[in-house]
Amino acid sequence: AQLGEVMASLVSVVNPEVVIVGGDLAGPELLSAMVSSMLPRCMPRATRHLQVRLSTLGETATLIGVAHQVISHVYAPERVNRRLSR
Repeated sequence: AQLGEVMASLVSVVNPEVVIVGGDLAGPELLSAMVSSMLPRCMPRATRHLQVRLSTLGETATLIGVAHQVISHVYAPERVNRRLSR
């Protein structure tokens, strides 16, 4: 129940389009339990179009996520423009 409460709070505040669940314990059973525990606690507007899915990236998910964040930061348009204007 605690995971459902935390996830419901995050979903209600952040209002994401997609929640992706991954890790060693992630599977259909965890996903089902999380959704059934989370949805009744969420604000209806926050879950109207919410998708909750299992990660397909496997063990490399963290590495791919970090690489994406670094690339997004280093090559953000404003940073590139600033470097080009020098």
